[in-house]
Amino acid sequence: MAELDGIGESVSGRLAAPAKLNLWLKVIGRRTDGFHELDSLLVLLELADELSLAAGDPELRISGSAAAGVPADRTNLAWRGWVAGLAGRPPVGGLAVDKRIPAAAGLGGGSSDAAAARRLARWVTGQGDEQPTADELVTLAAIGADVPFFASQQAVARVRGIGERVTPAAMAGPAEVILVHPPFGLATGAVFAELRPSEWSGPTEDVAVRPGRNDLAAPARRLRSELDDIFRLVAGAGGVWVTSDYRVNAAAEDVVVVRIDPQTNRAVETIAVGGHPIDIAATEGAIWVSVAAPGTVLRIAAS
Repeated sequence: MAELDGIGESVSGRLAAPAKLNLWLKVIGRRTDGFHELDSLLVLLELADELSLAAGDPELRISGSAAAGVPADRTNLAWRGWVAGLAGRPPVGGLAVDKRIPAAAGLGGGSSDAAAARRLARWVTGQGDEQPTADELVTLAAIGADVPFFASQQAVARVRGIGERVTPAAMAGPAEVILVHPPFGLATGAVFAELRPSEWSGPTEDVAVRPGRNDLAAPARRLRSELDDIFRLVAGAGGVWVTSDYRVNAAAEDVVVVRIDPQTNRAVETIAVGGHPIDIAATEGAIWVSVAAPGTVLRIAAS
């Protein structure tokens, strides 16, 4: 926990808000309130947004390489997390978000921003930086299903329910991944609307599930057939599929860059690149990024 000498407009701080990867994702069923029960193994990635306290008016400021299309109003998940963290206390300045995680990419950028904003708000108002209680995780799940995972400050975790049940877990996947982010998005609601009950995994024994299992892949591929091209080309070049929600990601010793035709949104070729890890390198619609090491702890940095 970071200590403050005083609380006031001169206080500043910053905190990384990392992306996540679902190594597998199962749909267990649907609750009476319409929400789906999930079971997933999540890991943090080194790709991250950065949030910081900003002097001046209590407003949200969005910038960065992935800022396009991200709302800068009170519907933004970062702002909702900020308000939750203030818990009725008056705001101390504003909140700035440097967006580096692609939006609508299944990487949890908005939810991670919400969890980080909540931590910063609590920190700057003197409430401490303790991990949330089980009841608080339930409340945070109302902001976004991935918010409890990020708020729990775990590098690897099993996440169940509607996101509120977070259990630390061991790493069971690759150390580096390629994130293939096509030039189109898929609304989460649309994918779940397309999901058929026959595609649910249903209740299963508490056993290990292989990386890559993804109950949302089939409805996503029905909605956007372009995804089939990406699956085919990367798999043909030696990629081993892992998953992030219903998006497409791969891991391989000789990882592959996917070129996507901007006119058709279809993958047209792959190019093998060297197998040495690069923390963040955007190339032709793919990002090579390392998985955060188990035990990674993100700390608020005074600046």
